[in-house]
Amino acid sequence: MGNKISTEDHIFRLKLKTKELEKLSNRSELEEKKLIGDVKKAIQAGKIDIARLYAEKCIRKKNEKINYLNLSNKLDILVSRLEGAYRSASVSFQIFFIKQTRTKMGIEESLKGERTFKDVGVMIPLIQKINAETNAIKIGNDVMKLENIFDEISISSELINDTVQTSSAVIAPTEEVNELISKIADEHAIQLDGQLGPVSSINKHLEEISNMSERIKNLK
Repeated sequence: MGNKISTEDHIFRLKLKTKELEKLSNRSELEEKKLIGDVKKAIQAGKIDIARLYAEKCIRKKNEKINYLNLSNKLDILVSRLEGAYRSASVSFQIFFIKQTRTKMGIEESLKGERTFKDVGVMIPLIQKINAETNAIKIGNDVMKLENIFDEISISSELINDTVQTSSAVIAPTEEVNELISKIADEHAIQLDGQLGPVSSINKHLEEISNMSERIKNLK
């Protein structure tokens, strides 16, 4: 019984998780900046294929940074909501039992508090999973479940899906890679002289596979 974790402790650990996700976002940003430097060096050396590889990694890190930051912000909002709901429920019960009134308002406030306590109870397993999880996709799924409990929060949960799917992509879009390489080259007055040229054979092959998959889906 002494090892039982209180609701307040769960909320505190969720706050720590929010900070952890924020740190992961900052780490991804540092790695993104380093990769930008690697792209620059590869361009200067005339190694465009190597520059592409670094640019793809750089874009993945950028998406990772956004993903972690979005998760951190969402958790921060949910923690505030959870704290408010828990405090509201506690106050509702205290007022109801101290006054010992059976007015319509008193009963409604008590029932509201009871519902909130039940909701908090439902959230605890999700909070425990989030606190123990390190996989961004799984964290995102559990955050969405918490959002469903707090359905008055208007932030669309689709944002998490979009950022998770983007950050977990194997290869960044060719146009985005070329745009990043061109941007870095322009910033450092490096002439590409058409070196970007056509898409590499690997990227072409992957695009063909992707297009074929889409055609198969349309046939179903």
